[in-house]
Amino acid sequence: MAPLDCIDASLTPRQPIGGNKYWIDMEESGSPHLINMPFDEITYSHVLKFCDGQFEEGIDLDYKSDFPSDLERILCALANTQGGIVFIGIAESDKSRLPICPPTGIDSDPDVTRQRILNIAFDAIYPPLEPEIKMVEVPETQNCIILIRVAPGD
Repeated sequence: MAPLDCIDASLTPRQPIGGNKYWIDMEESGSPHLINMPFDEITYSHVLKFCDGQFEEGIDLDYKSDFPSDLERILCALANTQGGIVFIGIAESDKSRLPICPPTGIDSDPDVTRQRILNIAFDAIYPPLEPEIKMVEVPETQNCIILIRVAPGD
């Protein structure tokens, strides 16, 4: 596969992403705003609250019920705009672009999946991206929800 053109990937983690409806609403409501929250602090409870907020997919938010075959295009699109986050393991309602709650996650080996994502970000996108990746375990299952945060490029 030919590398995708992508903007400069000198990205800074946890860079505020302005103008996001869900970022503003969650900040005002006192709920955690996952867009800027340190990934190592995110738990299933945070993801569940985010999903309960019923935030519509948009230019900086994407829900995927399973691992997408075109992840490089999704990551590149986020970096080429204002950055954003991809949730893998959260399905969306038919045609509504809203998440289905509670999220069920996907059956995935965390180490293998993390490496797969990094390989895509480094090998299929030019210049390479350095996304933040968080695996959140779904309680009482072997599943996890994968969060991938991409900061906007310069």
